[in-house]
Amino acid sequence: MNSHQFNLSGFNFNTAVYSHRTLDELMYSSKRNLLDLAVLINRIFEHHSRVLVVRIDLKYKKEFCDEVLLEVAQMHREKLFSDRRNYPEVFEGMVGYAWGLEYGERGGGYHYHLLALYNGALRRDDIGIGMKIDAVWDTITAGTGQCYISNFDKDKMAMRGNLGVGMIHRDNYLLRINLLEKVAAYITKKCTAFEIKSERTSSGDFRTFGRSRMPKPIDPNIPRLGRPPAQNTISW
Repeated sequence: MNSHQFNLSGFNFNTAVYSHRTLDELMYSSKRNLLDLAVLINRIFEHHSRVLVVRIDLKYKKEFCDEVLLEVAQMHREKLFSDRRNYPEVFEGMVGYAWGLEYGERGGGYHYHLLALYNGALRRDDIGIGMKIDAVWDTITAGTGQCYISNFDKDKMAMRGNLGVGMIHRDNYLLRINLLEKVAAYITKKCTAFEIKSERTSSGDFRTFGRSRMPKPIDPNIPRLGRPPAQNTISW
C-alpha cells in the first residue's frame, strides 16, 4: 500500500519575527491538526461512497470586522453548531466538519474557514448548501456577517488541477489528494501572529481548530453501502 506525503509548503511563517522554538511548535501543531483531519476525512470515505464537500469562509463585513471581539466570533461559531436542529437545510446529511479560526491583520478581522462534509447519497447541491450557510450566518451575526463560498470557483479549480470540493467519489484519488493537500491544509494552517497574540482574549485560552467527532472504524464483517472501493488504494 502506497503512502502519500503532505505538501505543507503553503504555510506562511514569518521567520524574521518569531523564534525557531515558536515556529517549531506552530508547525507541529499545524501538521498534527492536518493529520487528524485527514484521518477524519478518510474515515468518512470508508462509510460513504460519495461525499459532498463544501468549503466556506465565515467572515464579517468590512465595516464591522475590526470591531468584532474574539469572544463574539467564538459565540457566533458555537451558536451555528449548537442550533443545528433549527437549521436542517444546513445540517441534514452532514457527516463531518472542521473549522479553523484566523485573524486578518489588514482589515480581515476574525474569521473561520469551514469545511463541511455531507453524505453524497443525500445531498447534491453544494453551492445551494453554501448559500444556506451564508443565510444562517447572516442571521446569527445580526447582519454583520458575510461568507465566501469556495464552491463557486470549482471550474477555476478544475482548470488549475487543484479541485478538492464538490461531489467526490471515494475512488477518485486525485480529488481526494486535492481535498487533503489544498482544502484540509488550508483549514488547519496557522496564522502565527494570531496564534501568539493570545492576549486578544481575556482568558488567553482558545482554540484555532476544531472538528466533528471521529466516526467509528468500518467493521470488515459488515457489507459496505455503495459500489465497492477500487483495489488500488492509497493510504494518507
